[in-house]
Amino acid sequence: MKIGNHVTQGLTGIAFMLSSFILVQKGYKIIGQIPFDMPSNWISIHPALNEKTVLFLHKKNYDRVKKHSDKILSGKKDFAAYHNIIQDILISPISLAYYFAGRFFFAKSYYASNDCDNCGLCIKQCPVKAIEDTGNRPFWTFKCESCMKCMSICPKKAIETTHGLWLVAGILCSTIVSVLLYKVLPINIDSALLKIALFSFIYIILIRVAYKIQHFLLKYKLIGKLISYTSLTHYKFWGRYKSVRDDKWK
Repeated sequence: MKIGNHVTQGLTGIAFMLSSFILVQKGYKIIGQIPFDMPSNWISIHPALNEKTVLFLHKKNYDRVKKHSDKILSGKKDFAAYHNIIQDILISPISLAYYFAGRFFFAKSYYASNDCDNCGLCIKQCPVKAIEDTGNRPFWTFKCESCMKCMSICPKKAIETTHGLWLVAGILCSTIVSVLLYKVLPINIDSALLKIALFSFIYIILIRVAYKIQHFLLKYKLIGKLISYTSLTHYKFWGRYKSVRDDKWK
């Protein structure tokens, strides 16, 4: 993101550590780890950045790419990522939590609204083949990695985020967990980590079930409209990004 002329720092987590480990196992030698804070495209979580901000971030990163690539191409090593090593280690538990729970939660956060004409573009272009054709509209599976490509290439801007479903599932999950912890389970669970794990496990199950129910109900136009009204991505003020591939399919 951008605040004034300052680019807010991104969070790398275990990305460099994991990717480097995999590459070393394949026989590669690591000569550089360089982070670039590109514009965040996660519009499920926050509004889209405006064009001026995106261009500013691109210019900043162009200069950084040239600086670091010149160093690498001159034969030197460049481990700029190590400047953030303490921060990355501190947030590594969050990275691991996302890997085991978060990505499955976000995998069920997309749906096709009433504007969908079932063209199948999102299904064809999904990098991990996570979207299935159910005959009437796309269905997102747990393979989804929340890359946001489908939202950016949809000609109808029909793909939205299930913010309303998150809220309903969250309230229901909190209720269930509270009943389990204080009324049902014979032992007291004091560990915050175990409570979070229990909440995540139940929440993912609820999301899975609720998502299927929502997918079924979307075939009714009135209900589909009501669901869209609960999604922030449905409104113009939230903004969207447009993929360069969009024009190709018009």
